[in-house]
Amino acid sequence: QEAAYAGPPLRVWVLDLPGARQEAEWLAARAARLGLPVQVIPAPLDALPDAGDDVDLAFMGEIAGSDEHLSFWSALKQPELLFRRLLPPDVLRDVDALLDGYRTVPVGAAPEHAALEALMTRVEARLLGGHHLHLTHHRVKRRAVHPLIRDVHPDAYGRIDFKRLWLGDARA
Repeated sequence: QEAAYAGPPLRVWVLDLPGARQEAEWLAARAARLGLPVQVIPAPLDALPDAGDDVDLAFMGEIAGSDEHLSFWSALKQPELLFRRLLPPDVLRDVDALLDGYRTVPVGAAPEHAALEALMTRVEARLLGGHHLHLTHHRVKRRAVHPLIRDVHPDAYGRIDFKRLWLGDARA
C-alpha cells in the first residue's frame, strides 16, 4: 500500500493444475487486498515460459531429492528446468563456475558438510542478489501412514512406495 503501485497487473505464470491455480489465485486475492493487481496466467505442462514471454513471476514445483546438496547441484545444472533457462548468460556462467566447486573434491574423499553448505550459500547469494530467483516458500507434503505399517517411506514427491510392504497370508 505504501508503494502505491500504479502499473499494469503483475503476470503470474502457473501450471494449469487445480492445486497450483488455487495457490496462485490465493496470492492474487491477497495482493489485491494490498492494492497490487495480479493476473494469473495458467499454462499446460508442455507450455513453459521462456525469457521472451511477458511474465513477471512463475510458480514452480521443482522437487528436491533426499540428498539436498546433490539435488541443488543437479537442479541448477539441468538445462530443461525453467529457472535455469531464464537466467541471463552472465549469471549462468557465475553459477556454473561456483557449482564446479562440487567437482573439486578429491576422488575417494567425502566433501565436508560445511563446505557444501558454504557453496550453496554462495550460489544462492548470486541468484538472490540480482533478483533472478526468489525462494518464497517450500511446500511440505505429509501423508499419514498407520503406525503398524513399517519400512514404508514417502519419496521426494510425497508418494508412498508400498513395494517393500509385507502383507501376511489372508487365509491365516
